[in-house]
Amino acid sequence: MSSHSLISLSIGPVQDFIASALRTRDLWFGSHMLSEVSKAAARALHDAGATMIFPSVASGKELEPDTSLNVANRVIASLQGDVHRAIEDARHAAGTRLQGFIEYARGEFGRRVRPATLRQPQWDLQNDIADLLEIYAVAVAWDGQDYVGARERLDRLTNARKNTRCFSQPLFDADDARGRLPKSSLDGRRETVLPKDLSRLARRKLRMSDNEQLDLMGVVKRLAGKDPDQFTPTTRIACDEWVQRVWLANDQAFTPIIPLLSRLVDAGLVTRVKG
Repeated sequence: MSSHSLISLSIGPVQDFIASALRTRDLWFGSHMLSEVSKAAARALHDAGATMIFPSVASGKELEPDTSLNVANRVIASLQGDVHRAIEDARHAAGTRLQGFIEYARGEFGRRVRPATLRQPQWDLQNDIADLLEIYAVAVAWDGQDYVGARERLDRLTNARKNTRCFSQPLFDADDARGRLPKSSLDGRRETVLPKDLSRLARRKLRMSDNEQLDLMGVVKRLAGKDPDQFTPTTRIACDEWVQRVWLANDQAFTPIIPLLSRLVDAGLVTRVKG
């Protein structure tokens, strides 16, 4: 297909990436991860010769990984060329970016909580980019003149495509042990990938409560971000008024426990509040 077209990519699922969260860090990193995946798709379209409409960028450098640019989960571009190839390139780029986060989180798990290991069958089953990533692509012919009319057609078709979702069938038997594993505490959709005998120390390093469970995407949210100190825990927010009152009454009240807290930070059990 070689013509002048408007292309729309709708990337998700927003539920898995953002809405499923127990901590402020989960929310932020899910949003950041979705932005980076969308950015990778946009970069692939740009490299295919497309003119970017949303996000609007001056050059492809703004679409490189880990730049300050935030990209929404909707990418729109115009292209004169092979639309099918450009869309497939964008799908591949988005999947590769997501896989990079997954592999980083796996490495961090091995580094932080060894000798505990992840449940390999569950990890492999859930590590399927085709199931983890939804990309709904639509293209309409555009003569370069009536942008409003072409955009209205594009939006109508995008909404129709998103309403005809693709659902994959679970691929395990009723007697399979995976069917009896605890579900993720973030949304209850997938089985845990954590080992049964995960120690309390390991759970503290993962910022988890004693009964909390995480699926693959949950592990990625907890471990793939590189600066967890920027996130203020909800518990710290809740006790802030008390902390302020104690500090105003006696600004030396916390001095005796600061060295202890510093040791806990060095051990990876707590974080400094910088957010």
